[in-house]
Amino acid sequence: MGGGDAGAEAPESPFSYQSTIARPLKGISCNCRNSSGRSAAIHGGERYLPPALAARLAERGPGATLTEREHEVLELVSMGLATPKLGTRRGRAEALESWGMNYSCLRGLVRHLVPVICLGVLSGVQPALSAAAATRKAAAKTAADADPFGVAVAPGKEYVYKLSGGVPQKLEVYFPPNWSASGPTVPGVIFFHGGSWSGGDLTQFRYACRYLASRGLVAGTANYRLSTKAERDKLPAGESNKRMCVTDAKSAIRWFKQHAADLGIDPQRIITGGGSAGGHVSVLATLNPGLNDPADPKDFDTRVAAYLLFNPAFRAADSADPAVDVLQHLGAGMAPAVFFFGTEDRTWKPGSDALLEKLQARGGSTAELWLGAGQAHGFFNRPPWQDVTLAEADRFLVRLGFLQGTGTLVPPGSGEKLERAPR
Repeated sequence: MGGGDAGAEAPESPFSYQSTIARPLKGISCNCRNSSGRSAAIHGGERYLPPALAARLAERGPGATLTEREHEVLELVSMGLATPKLGTRRGRAEALESWGMNYSCLRGLVRHLVPVICLGVLSGVQPALSAAAATRKAAAKTAADADPFGVAVAPGKEYVYKLSGGVPQKLEVYFPPNWSASGPTVPGVIFFHGGSWSGGDLTQFRYACRYLASRGLVAGTANYRLSTKAERDKLPAGESNKRMCVTDAKSAIRWFKQHAADLGIDPQRIITGGGSAGGHVSVLATLNPGLNDPADPKDFDTRVAAYLLFNPAFRAADSADPAVDVLQHLGAGMAPAVFFFGTEDRTWKPGSDALLEKLQARGGSTAELWLGAGQAHGFFNRPPWQDVTLAEADRFLVRLGFLQGTGTLVPPGSGEKLERAPR
């Protein structure tokens, strides 16, 4: 190593820009300033120099200076930003020599530092883990809100059957296995969701559609225009917001028939139905000759061959607007229908009781009423009642000749079952 040449190139330092230790050395009388005039690392009034570097300075003689590289590394060491290069055996040996350590000392140092480092890491990791857990929990809650009963089904093939109020109204369709539009036609079913005529969406009947498609039907679920409070407040006295829902349901049924050839269905064997408000909408769309959209094709009517009604929302109060009162539109009767209600649905069941009583009084009624003991409104949406009601709907369609064979839904092990109400 050259003596007092300040510009002499020193051997590569055994330090890199990472972390931590320098050893205090006393009794070094040389001037620890580099060629730029910066002082060597000072801590607590003592110069911190690795032994190997101190030896190099001693060899250079009085007034020797650090090279730029040596001084930069020394400053980083003193600030805890540099550590020995431990990637090679030579680097490790030089580092230990520079620190004046043996392996026993190093093990002791590691033993004391590891818990500290782990605590530091964990203090940063724990909030990250907590944040990740919170994100997962929020996502799970969102999924649970969207699918509260764990029966979510992927959407069917989407069609837009009309624009209503400037909004596309959609119909999702599920097809049977090995379906072909050019094959033999099959019956079709179209459902309308519930939601008090102002809410709800297509997810409600995806499960039923997928199942009935697996049994051989072309099954669709449609949405319809939903009124806002502002729109409802502007309605003329005596006019219900339910009217626009019925109008759109009529358009959906007409679209279904108009595209029967593309869908591979028999337009004379269309079934409709729905849940709660959707049940009401489906029946009024087929029985009320009015409330038509002028843009609908006139060559297609809305008559259907059967109904699947999951606690349909009929009420005596509908009489305030005869256009949406089912009792005003029975005419000669209605196609065969199956009704599902919970015995505790005291708000909506009376409306259907009145309808069934009127049908029975006219004679020749083919309607069936099935009851879930102790169940309230909307019970058909959740397991196991979803499968229980759907299995009975399957048997109803078999009795009418729309389906063949035996359904594939398994009765619940917990024993829930429906009871048919006496005629």
